[in-house]
Parts: sequence; structure tokens; C-alpha cells
Amino acid sequence: MPKRIITELKSFFKAGKRPTQNQFEDFLDSYVHLDNPEFVKTEDVGSTRQGIAKFFTSSAGTDIFHIKLPYKVDTNSAMFHIKALGYAYHSGDPIDITWVGYCYRASTSLLNYKTFVNGSTSITAGQYVGTDKHIYLWFKLSSIYFSSFKLDSMRVGNGTLLKQGDVEIILSTQSQL
Repeated sequence: MPKRIITELKSFFKAGKRPTQNQFEDFLDSYVHLDNPEFVKTEDVGSTRQGIAKFFTSSAGTDIFHIKLPYKVDTNSAMFHIKALGYAYHSGDPIDITWVGYCYRASTSLLNYKTFVNGSTSITAGQYVGTDKHIYLWFKLSSIYFSSFKLDSMRVGNGTLLKQGDVEIILSTQSQL
């Protein structure tokens, strides 16, 4: 249904008028809905959700952790803030990594992105756009042996508050997927 301007919508509901089904549908489609991912309720910005994904491995290796976000650079315009917390047993390092960024469908790229690794000189991390146009976060430990971590999400700007099942953790020897 087409989106209509307010004056036109008001004309559907003047005294004595009876809106048609199509006019009522136009009325609903002309407003932002709470379930619209581009709608940002100010009180929700800064909200966090902990443990949107968890990972543990007892196997050895030097694979890279790739975290596939639900955002595609050619489809979504969304800011994100993701934090990984855990323990890299082999190096005795805390896993404490924060990724922030913004995908903007008009430019089909990843903008204003940064990765911060806290408390470790052996952990490396970053982010990239995959061949499938999804945004990927990544980090590498000196060994994945007995490593465990969880991911937390914060709703920032026009982003969404991610939940369990929204992200995928992939172990791979490849530097990018």
C-alpha cells in the first residue's frame, strides 16, 4: 500500500466519513511500527543483551574465529556494538574484544568501524565484509585449546539489539570468508 502524507490521512477520518479498508491499510503503512528494525526507540538505545552466542572448544589449533553478523552492507543500514568476553587458556589471556561499526546500504560498505582488544598482546582482531556481503568480526588466539567466550550486544544508534541466533560463530583457517 502507498504511504500517504498526514493531511491526506486525516481526510479519511473526518466527521461523517467512513474509511475504506484500503484507506485504513494506507494509514497503518504510513507510520513507523515498533517491529520495524529501522525504528529506534530512544529509551532502547544503550540496552544490552548478554550471551547472544557462547563458544567453547577443547581442541587444539590456530583457527580464526569468524562471527557472522545478520547485517549485509548492500541491504542494511545499521550500527553495531559487539563485545566478546572469555578466557584463552593456552596463552593465559583474557578475551576482551569490542567491535563497533556501521553498515550503510547507500554506500554498500562498512563505515566508522573500530576493533579494540583489551588486556592482551597475543590476540588479534578486526572486521571485514565477506563474499556474501555480510559483516564479519574476527579474532585469532595463539591457540584455541580450551578457549571459551561469550558475545554481548548493545543497541547503538539505528542498530538493533541482537539476540541468540542472530550471529553465527565459524572456526576457519581462512583469514576471510
